Amino acid sequence: MKPITFQMLGYKTEIQQGFLILALFYLLSGSNIGNTLVFVGVVFVSIIVHEVGHALAISKRGFRVNRIALHAFGGDVSWHGRPKPKDQLLISIAGPGAGLLLGLPFLIVSL
Repeated sequence: MKPITFQMLGYKTEIQQGFLILALFYLLSGSNIGNTLVFVGVVFVSIIVHEVGHALAISKRGFRVNRIALHAFGGDVSWHGRPKPKDQLLISIAGPGAGLLLGLPFLIVSL
């Protein structure tokens, strides 16, 4: 089975079999299909946002992104380059930072 491939912000993005199988497992094992669909959707969006955060930082630091992939264990960004320690630090924190930026408005609204 080939991965589902699409472009996200100009980056080749793949949803691999493992992610789809895990999502299907959650959907089939959930007692409330609505809640389970929301859960799978939130997981999908959070992983994509996290990985796009890394990809944007990689591009901003002058390196080339090959692809973003979602798989059974989360996601990863494949890229080329030999980053300096400062570049690596910025790239590393960009993923969680993107998630925080996404979640901050929801946190503020919920207070």
